[in-house]
Amino acid sequence: MHDVCVVGAGPAGLSCARLLRANGLKVTVVEAADDIGGRLRTDQVQGFVLDRGFQVLQTGYPEAKRQLDYHSLDLHSFESGALIRGTNKWYRFADPFRSPKQVLSAVFSGAGSLGDKLRLLSLRRKVLRPSLSDLFKKPEQTMLEALGDEGFSEQIMERFFRPFFTAVFFDPELKTSSRMFEFVFRTFASGTAALPGRGIASIPRQLARSFPGDMVLLNSPVQAVEQGKVRLTSGREISAKTVVVACDSQEAARLLQRKNGREYRSVRCVYFQAQDPPVLEPILMLNAQGSGPVTSLCVPSQVAPGYAPDGKALVSATVVGLEQVDDGELIQAVRTQAEEWFGTQARDWKHVQTYNIRKALQVQDPPTPDPFRRQVRVGTGMYLAGDLGSVSSLQWALHSGRRAAKAVIEDFGLSAISSNLTEGVFDAHEEQS
Repeated sequence: MHDVCVVGAGPAGLSCARLLRANGLKVTVVEAADDIGGRLRTDQVQGFVLDRGFQVLQTGYPEAKRQLDYHSLDLHSFESGALIRGTNKWYRFADPFRSPKQVLSAVFSGAGSLGDKLRLLSLRRKVLRPSLSDLFKKPEQTMLEALGDEGFSEQIMERFFRPFFTAVFFDPELKTSSRMFEFVFRTFASGTAALPGRGIASIPRQLARSFPGDMVLLNSPVQAVEQGKVRLTSGREISAKTVVVACDSQEAARLLQRKNGREYRSVRCVYFQAQDPPVLEPILMLNAQGSGPVTSLCVPSQVAPGYAPDGKALVSATVVGLEQVDDGELIQAVRTQAEEWFGTQARDWKHVQTYNIRKALQVQDPPTPDPFRRQVRVGTGMYLAGDLGSVSSLQWALHSGRRAAKAVIEDFGLSAISSNLTEGVFDAHEEQS
């Protein structure tokens, strides 16, 4: 019999399993998919490194700093801010605190008025001041309402906030919780957006690098969980003293026989190869035109050169909406908009791959749960990590895995951390991070 069976090999489940194993428990992980990582997956296609959907590691995530080895991930950072495409014109939006050389660009950018930029400085101080746990105790409203209360102009709303946070939350109506907005704004203010040199899947690979080869069972969807047992759809039963459910919100709700978890927002990602990069900077480009399919566009190979073979460039276009448009029509529409932005060179872009990601990000409209106070123990010998009852991002996936592991370790009567893999990982003052 195993000590623990973890259901789900995304970041939450892997984080939990690693900490449990490091403390001497016998752990097995079951995963429905054909590889670990959950939403953090990477493919190698024609020599290109393709993340399944454009994703970055926010280096300011407290939990990522605690649990990941940034050096071995070979991180490459984006330029702070963004290039924003308005009507027949590009605007540069830069954070002067992150890029001092861009102070003048930030002040004179056409994305907003001087008053808007002073309000941004005030907002920056506001979100950095409280502890992270206190931020999630604040009264909650939609992001759109919160920005209205701050007094931002329609100009900066349409030229920065809406395009930027549509790319972040896949929510063009900006209904996402003000708590999540402030958390993400805080994260951008305290770190950088980065790509691992070998793709986003390097993160789950790192979490699992100490696992023995037989610890994770892939292609093993779960039919049911109960005290002391996990039953796979194949009919196999895995006996374990405790079970940690660490899969997506809807699947976790099914297994725990709760009301349905929150819905998910979908996104589409189209990759092209180009002979030359459309921009030389490692920067995100956003669509503020109010038309066209592209939400955001970047050149990952200008950020992390290993994403493309020598002499080639990899272009990534993210599309929010247009779920009913077939792939061929979408590819042509993206290429047409890119030609408007970058000229005739975009005609020669060759399609590499399209990803249609149905469960890209959990809907996080108010009211949202407090991730510091989510229920971890959900029954005798049953524990919960992942999206259900929490909010979504790599930060909160890793955090939920650690909290579940901590509860299991306490309930097994283990009080000492037995491996330097987890040094400092059970900080008694975690809520002040």
